[in-house]
Amino acid sequence: MKAKSIKGGSAAEIQFALQQSMADGFKPTLGIVFISIKQDRKAICELLHKEVIDIMGATSCGEFIDGYQGEGSIVILLLDLQRDAYTILFENIDDSSLEDAAARVAESALKKFRRPGFILCSTGISQKGEYLNGEILISKIEEIIGPDVNIFGGMAGDDYTVSGTWVFTYDQSSDNAIAALVLDEDKVSLQGMAVSGWKPLGISRTVTKSEGGWIYTIDDQPAVDMYMKYLGLAPTTSTDKYQIFEGVGVHYPFQVERPKGEPVLRTPMAVDRRQRCQSRSSRISTSPPPPAWSTSSTVLTAPTGASRCSDRRCNWPASRATRSRPRFSIGRPTNWRWPRRRSPIS
Repeated sequence: MKAKSIKGGSAAEIQFALQQSMADGFKPTLGIVFISIKQDRKAICELLHKEVIDIMGATSCGEFIDGYQGEGSIVILLLDLQRDAYTILFENIDDSSLEDAAARVAESALKKFRRPGFILCSTGISQKGEYLNGEILISKIEEIIGPDVNIFGGMAGDDYTVSGTWVFTYDQSSDNAIAALVLDEDKVSLQGMAVSGWKPLGISRTVTKSEGGWIYTIDDQPAVDMYMKYLGLAPTTSTDKYQIFEGVGVHYPFQVERPKGEPVLRTPMAVDRRQRCQSRSSRISTSPPPPAWSTSSTVLTAPTGASRCSDRRCNWPASRATRSRPRFSIGRPTNWRWPRRRSPIS
């Protein structure tokens, strides 16, 4: 099997790059597309469809292939994989629960292959502002397929506009859905790794009060105040605090320690200024707070699945919710390079 990556800043550039990639006789059957919401998804799908290339894609927050890193562009991984070795599934969540949609994906995969492996793309946030809980998605697939199932993927992005993310195939597209490239692992070996560009900063802290995806206190201090102080930020007004927090969260995520395995990153996404402890996701799961815990003046949330969706092969954390208070440190960006790109499929 051969794999080639192409990039472009427009549909015309992608058309030229596609023809160049096929000039030596390369005939891809499958294209994995990551595309800025500023670009014309339908036009790209039509270009690939015209060449009889199956499509699974997601909108992104930055695009990467080989040594290229850009924003507002299009990147595509082209594969000449045999069609009996894969299938593409698409499940819209609007008319059902996430659990039901994930179960349909898993059950359909098992009907197709004895040993299915998954490259998943799900939406991250819908146009209605609803976050998708990636841990529920992974847990449901594991429950049906088994704990040893191989799952890689990520959530779609929207160029950090928080206006709505999209996943798509040639004839389907949604801002609240799951797209899955399912591989027959009796024919295809699926391998990969997950890395990030953050290093832990300072000592570990403990979440001492939380509910669902909302964090009230860290080391018994108001969560937002602790976070801002930790980064050395000193807003002059309450409004500044919220604006700065929302602006830096994506650059300084929490690194959450797990009882087993590697730590995972959790990006702070919102501040509840009115102290309403309600969240549509549960990125950090802790035991229910004891009645003796006091109420905090501000809370923050870290919805599940905050991730740049791109040509980085990265896997979702597949850990179950723990019943203990998580310890974490704040991550800081560091200079780093992606290892030489390998095809995720061999």
